Amino acid sequence: MVHPFDRILSGSETGKSDTPRPNRRGVLKLAAGSAVAALAAQASGQVMTTMALGEEGGNGGNRGKRPIIALPGQLGKIAEHSRSFRTSLRAGDVENAADSFQKIEVAAKSAKPKTRYKSLVANYRRQLDAALTGKLKRADKDLSAGKHVPAVKAYRAVSRVHGFKQQDQAKGKLTAAAKLAGYEETLSEVKAQELYDTGAKAKNCDKLSIYQQTARDYEKTPTGKKAAKQAKDLEARLKRDEVAAAGMLKKARKARGSTKTRMLQAIVRRYPDTPSGQAAAQMLPKKTPRPRPMPPRAPGGPIATTLAIGEEG
Repeated sequence: MVHPFDRILSGSETGKSDTPRPNRRGVLKLAAGSAVAALAAQASGQVMTTMALGEEGGNGGNRGKRPIIALPGQLGKIAEHSRSFRTSLRAGDVENAADSFQKIEVAAKSAKPKTRYKSLVANYRRQLDAALTGKLKRADKDLSAGKHVPAVKAYRAVSRVHGFKQQDQAKGKLTAAAKLAGYEETLSEVKAQELYDTGAKAKNCDKLSIYQQTARDYEKTPTGKKAAKQAKDLEARLKRDEVAAAGMLKKARKARGSTKTRMLQAIVRRYPDTPSGQAAAQMLPKKTPRPRPMPPRAPGGPIATTLAIGEEG
């Protein structure tokens, strides 16, 4: 005789979980809370985000963060400047970091209420202050070790950052460094490096003029000599690229329809810094940009987005 309980199958055998289902009261509470938050956001015409501005790291960095409400225009500006601020700070570029920080301050002051991003601005100010202090300490060590060029370069960078106490400290250190032997040669090399560095993110055609100017103005410095060699190599390469781009453009002018468009796109993609590449870009047909698709709107609720614009811990 088979006992009746022997015919009962377990959850693993039936494919169903043994985890107890949520009760009706818990489901109703969750739905009511979501509806109230949705109506409040919709009434104010705002967008709900689930990440805080300036936040770094993965999913763990968002743990414990409360959602912030921000207008799309403010959200976009502060997010853009925050990315630039963090990138510059990681690279040790305190000047660009300070420039991005000032833009964040301006955008935060235009927010309503004005205290919305108060903690964000304070957090970034602390980070920039610590970066400036650290840069001065490293420069002091370099100066003590006889590495005058990197020390003077760091002092000059910090002395151009306004609104922080380190600016006056850097100016005082520059005055003291000016009394060292060989300071004029050191300063020439520092200025050559500062000019040379501006060509790092420039287009090839602009980079060529920057290298040529560096070689012309600081021809006796190590950086001036390096710039002269790179300018010569880059000029030769640009000439070869122009010859190739001009040949492709000549063929593209004779083409028709979509074939012509594809050939022009290839020229722009491969030789954007040449005169023929710029001419090809002007010949491309102008298209009306498509409107950006809007996120789906929940019935009676706000627009949900996960754009990271938040504040570090």
